[in-house]
Amino acid sequence: MTGILTGLPVLVLTTTGAKSGLPRTNPLLVIRDPQNPDVLALIASNWGQAHHPAWYFNLKANPCASGVIGKQVGSYIAHETQGDEYNRYWNLACEIYPGYALYKERAGERHIPIMILVPESAGVN
Repeated sequence: MTGILTGLPVLVLTTTGAKSGLPRTNPLLVIRDPQNPDVLALIASNWGQAHHPAWYFNLKANPCASGVIGKQVGSYIAHETQGDEYNRYWNLACEIYPGYALYKERAGERHIPIMILVPESAGVN
């Protein structure tokens, strides 16, 4: 529903809780890689708060996740971006949703991580 109202692409992400081991579900703005639309990026901005969102820690502890975008369901393996990959996805994210620049300003010294979701069927671990 959020995606329909805002016009932004939303992924309903289900991760495994880092501490609890229980399924955790969150609707998140998703960035599709224009070079490979099956690859998704999630920006751990947490609206510019001083701490990372829980889903980020969940993916770090348990990189296997599932997600739904519209009617498309997928299983993914996550990894955190660094260097040029980070810069590329950050720029894409700011093009799609300019609010990320404000979140970065609000976050101050906190680095905003970007997690990449690669389809499990791609065979990437």
